[in-house]
Amino acid sequence: MVLGFTSGRISNLKYYLRVGCTAIELNVGTIEGLEKLNTLFDYVSIHAPTGPFDYLQLDALVKIVKPKVVVLHPDNIINPRLVNELGWPLALENMDWRKSTGKTVEQLEKWFDIFPQAKMVLDLNHVFTNTADMSLASSLWQKFSDRVAHFHLSGFSGENKPHDFLFKTGQDKIIAALPVKYLPIILEPDISDLSPENIQREYQYVTDKINLL
Repeated sequence: MVLGFTSGRISNLKYYLRVGCTAIELNVGTIEGLEKLNTLFDYVSIHAPTGPFDYLQLDALVKIVKPKVVVLHPDNIINPRLVNELGWPLALENMDWRKSTGKTVEQLEKWFDIFPQAKMVLDLNHVFTNTADMSLASSLWQKFSDRVAHFHLSGFSGENKPHDFLFKTGQDKIIAALPVKYLPIILEPDISDLSPENIQREYQYVTDKINLL
């Protein structure tokens, strides 16, 4: 199983490795040693900012890191032509209840018409916020399984904390909605609380639950 965290503070890298993480999703930032990430982790992805960002700055990061995919939120793509021209290994992420697009099969189909070569990141927390019975997960997987590069997992504690630790929320139905275990999984809890203890507890909790599937 290829499992890891969103990067949060770069100082957490040693804790990710210590618990056994083999994947990481890098939030955009400037750090030293980026080129070494692929020697530390089996799977490295980059998550573009969820607000306005500099396309060329992100392109420079992509060239250094050489990620498997660059994850973008569909509603945050303001220049589709430039994204296509840059030639990133693009992956579009399904959106949560707050967004007006990118949530359903039909909405995502329109985005994949614009980016026909794009992969997909299936965020099961976002699915939960749209359909608490997780039925949307099956629909998205059935339609886009050949595009899915990896999964996002996290708990949901309401509008004020849309991403939380699953060991705290106990929302095992989000984990149980994983359609397969052979694709990489990125954990996206509250990055403001990524202490070594919480990293260990979340990694162990999710690992134990996945092993029971």
